[in-house]
Amino acid sequence: MRIKLMATCTAAASMLVLSGCGDNVTDPTPENYAKAINAGLEKRGCLGIGFASNNLYSHDDVFPVKIDRNGKDVEVARALEAAGLVTLKADKAHRMFDFVKSPLRDVYTVELTEAGKKALKSADRRYFCICDREVERIESAEDPVEVRGRRFVKVTYSWKAVNARDWTKTEAASALPEVKETLAGGSGMRISLKLMKEGWVW
Repeated sequence: MRIKLMATCTAAASMLVLSGCGDNVTDPTPENYAKAINAGLEKRGCLGIGFASNNLYSHDDVFPVKIDRNGKDVEVARALEAAGLVTLKADKAHRMFDFVKSPLRDVYTVELTEAGKKALKSADRRYFCICDREVERIESAEDPVEVRGRRFVKVTYSWKAVNARDWTKTEAASALPEVKETLAGGSGMRISLKLMKEGWVW
């Protein structure tokens, strides 16, 4: 049975994540759920934007990378360039499966700047961090259930963007749909938490 979490708390619904109803970390409270989810979000790291996936010039997922000069990746590349994360250099190259004697294609070679290196989630992926996440509100939770001696609870929460990276505030970057959607946050996120000795964990 789905329960209304506010039945055991006195805080307003908009303040659910701040309104724990007990001091015991194992209690099934919105505060304890929010702490568990925030810990899980921190472990998972930033949300970001990938670049040049399914690249036709290299199997690697690292920089530098070549992209078609009139291809689908150019808009993002220009925004990242304006944000100071990459540089674009006009170049020519074969795709991986082009015949050796076929004409070279017009491409950009995209390289990282020092700021770009710092913005990457990891050095082995073309993935730039946009922001971190934090629980904004516990929307609902079901009654905890016991399965094979462990207690579990299904929780639905909303999150907000925190620690937005400076590069996302540039005009070109902030106009990218991926950046807009990520910074807008999310709701209706449904997960399962498990009760351990140290409290609820994701």
